[in-house]
Amino acid sequence: MHKSKYDHEIGGKSLKLQLKENNNINLVFYLLRVTIARMLLLIYIKGVELHVRQTNELM
Repeated sequence: MHKSKYDHEIGGKSLKLQLKENNNINLVFYLLRVTIARMLLLIYIKGVELHVRQTNELM
């Protein structure tokens, strides 16, 4: 399979574009993970506070 110079240039451009898109996708996933981690942490802290409060009331 012989590739022409033109095909090669198109491939190079699309590869650069692809890398740029991948970086954007990675950033989105990173932000999603950070947001989810924060939410889980908040839920966990609220749960612990609630548990401590209930335990104090029982005593």
